[in-house]
Amino acid sequence: MSIRRKPVSDHPYTLLNEHLLHKVQELAGQRWTDFNAHDPGVTIMDVWAYGLFDLQYRLALDFGSFLPHDDQGRIDFAKLGLHNGEALFAASVVTAADQERLVVEQIAGVTDCRITMENGGHVVEVVAGNGHQAGQLEAQVRTFFRQKRLLGQLMRHVRVVASIERDRITVADPMAGFTSGAPIAETHVHLPEKPFRSMQFDMPQLYGLGAEGMPNRLDSQHEAAILQLKAYMLLSDYLLSSADQQLRAIPALIGKMPYQPPTFTADVDIPELDHILDDDKRRQAVVFDDKGMSEQRLAFAKWRCASYGEAVEPTLALLRYGYPEDQLADAFFRITERLPFWQQRRMQGMDLDGHTVLPIKGYFNALLNLEPDEERPLGVRLEGLSVRLLDDDAFAKRFNLDPMLVAAPKGSRVFKIKHIALPDERWSEQECAKYVGLIKQGFLFESYLQAGTELEHYRLIEHNGRYTLCLVLASQKQWVGIMESPSGSRMVELANALQRYLRYFQSRYYACYVIEHTLLLNERGLPPEDQLTISVALPAAWQGIQGKAWLENWWKQRLPAHMLVRFTWLSVKQMEAMDVEYFRWKEGWRTSQVAAVIQGSTLLRRYL
Repeated sequence: MSIRRKPVSDHPYTLLNEHLLHKVQELAGQRWTDFNAHDPGVTIMDVWAYGLFDLQYRLALDFGSFLPHDDQGRIDFAKLGLHNGEALFAASVVTAADQERLVVEQIAGVTDCRITMENGGHVVEVVAGNGHQAGQLEAQVRTFFRQKRLLGQLMRHVRVVASIERDRITVADPMAGFTSGAPIAETHVHLPEKPFRSMQFDMPQLYGLGAEGMPNRLDSQHEAAILQLKAYMLLSDYLLSSADQQLRAIPALIGKMPYQPPTFTADVDIPELDHILDDDKRRQAVVFDDKGMSEQRLAFAKWRCASYGEAVEPTLALLRYGYPEDQLADAFFRITERLPFWQQRRMQGMDLDGHTVLPIKGYFNALLNLEPDEERPLGVRLEGLSVRLLDDDAFAKRFNLDPMLVAAPKGSRVFKIKHIALPDERWSEQECAKYVGLIKQGFLFESYLQAGTELEHYRLIEHNGRYTLCLVLASQKQWVGIMESPSGSRMVELANALQRYLRYFQSRYYACYVIEHTLLLNERGLPPEDQLTISVALPAAWQGIQGKAWLENWWKQRLPAHMLVRFTWLSVKQMEAMDVEYFRWKEGWRTSQVAAVIQGSTLLRRYL
């Protein structure tokens, strides 16, 4: 057996050279007659052919070659937002038939399953395989069904039966005849990590461009010709080195790392050849600053959000309420990483055996910087915080706001507050309580909290060498004094610290409640007539995000179309009371105490 060598004339580099030479001959006519290898023009053309061929070779590499990888050559595609087809396009569990297949696939010992309706609830029938005990299998199916239930679904009984009779349709396997290929991470080739090498070193020595340089004895005419050719070659080196570095920067751009890799640089200025060859100088160039990288991450998150079927602008509106501007890009990027997870589980109902969050609620919580993965009572969320929140009317009855109001004296100067970085301990409750009278007394009111979470609502008044920090209440257009000091910088620090603390307090205090009416059992322990209804209870303060109708529409667009969605807007007092009843009701379901569930259902309906 012999290996046939490919003719040199068929090589893309040779073909490209021949094509360029033919084109030059057409354009030059009789003015350029020497097309041999020693001619400088032919040499430059040859260099360009080499550069174009090199780019074509690099771009033809497997896509995995350009992605960030670890020392073992593995690529975390999900972390880069590059989810596979199974994650992006897998059908969610929607119908009873979907659940039947899920039970058979994931519970060992179940050979067949059928789910039917009976008295407003679902009955699960399973066939046990040989060697599996009926009681143990029934308990596994019951636990599995309680955790994997759909919105508006309630399981009544689990029965282990000898067989299930029904019509079956045989469908050909769509993957028959296909062989599974190797994962991309095992087949890609990584780009070699080496500095750019100027092609001037590969030129014939007689040109005077390589490491030896120009001859010692050289007349001015030949020296000028060499320097002119050198200028042409430097231009070629600049373009090719820039393209080379842009290709090497692809991992940083796709990976959207929060820091700037030192290898992501460009030779924007090449006064001489040594600037290309000196790797240390090349690495000192700066292409993107932190702001530029943040903009890149935000743009990538927008693209990924739209690719996964979520509207970008509504998503950003919720994010801006939950996160300060300097954290927006990172938060958006992290959330879009998990979008396929939430999208697949959008139809999933409340976990009756645990404290995990309903998937649609988890996504909403993540956008508002709330707890996305676990539901906890208000008392647990506020551990370590001694401040209590009052609505505006309740606060007005308890305190007189007038002594707290201030106005800018005549001749004073008013400044806005800029964002500054502070260590975490500077925005703790204990630190803020030293300077903020309301926090020291242990109370906040909603207008104060809503305004205080944004730096744009803070003002600094300077008069006769003293500074007064104020908070502008958005609803009443009143200025509430916070503290006076002879140091303006101290007031700027306090404003940033207070703003961060209030954001933290807001993320721990407010919560939404999504309740499936099918779980609100009546006095007989059966689902109610409105079992295909979902109630969403939201704090009234959230109407300030984009308005009441806007937020209600956000939920309606993301909940199943077959469910009737109702909304309840809660005051602070109502939310605190409902929070207690809600978690008692959930605990009744978790411990299978039907009496507690019925009582909790009755109490919860008062708020819905």
